[in-house]
Amino acid sequence: MAWCPPLKYRQIVRERFRELTANSVPQPKPQSALPASIDGQESTDLGNALKPLRRSAVIVDTPNFARGAWPARPDWAALLADVALYGTVVRAVAVVNRGCPRGICELLKSAQFNIERSTADDLDDTCVRLLAEVAADTTVGTLVLAGGDHIYKEVLLLARAIGKKVVVVGIPGTIARVLTDVADEVRVMPVLQGVRRPPSAVALGAQPLGFKAV
Repeated sequence: MAWCPPLKYRQIVRERFRELTANSVPQPKPQSALPASIDGQESTDLGNALKPLRRSAVIVDTPNFARGAWPARPDWAALLADVALYGTVVRAVAVVNRGCPRGICELLKSAQFNIERSTADDLDDTCVRLLAEVAADTTVGTLVLAGGDHIYKEVLLLARAIGKKVVVVGIPGTIARVLTDVADEVRVMPVLQGVRRPPSAVALGAQPLGFKAV
């Protein structure tokens, strides 16, 4: 994947966030799931404050995992189960290249991921846009990035500044140090042990020579 100046991504993040916040429509105040009062005090505000913390979203940079998880195949269903530990999953998007084979897309869909085919020259641009959308979503408390490229540092910093919990999931040895420094938590991507990747996975950017250098 070609390297691009961080300034380009910083600009994408800032412009996307300004667009989202400028066009945002006030959401109706959610109903509290807590009792009407606790020790005689109203708990509605507390319930509303906690509600976003029970929701999570995950964006997956699939080529990153095709490289890093070689020769094992990522366990996408187990990944989604891990994301659910942070609350109800309200958005699960796997970003793929335009040439991604149908079989791989079906595999992701069967694990309950929505497929986003990147139309940008660089797939990272699409991931940044989606991450910025989640960062601006006030109903989501935890943002999970499944990927390890250093270029996502800016958008993750934005998410944390807004108040999101940031979790990075990746293959050991493939996660950029700047991401581990930014994240609240770093988790290991689950893989299907003993299951070798089919040759068609090369379309996702698989590199059979090993892990990406950090």
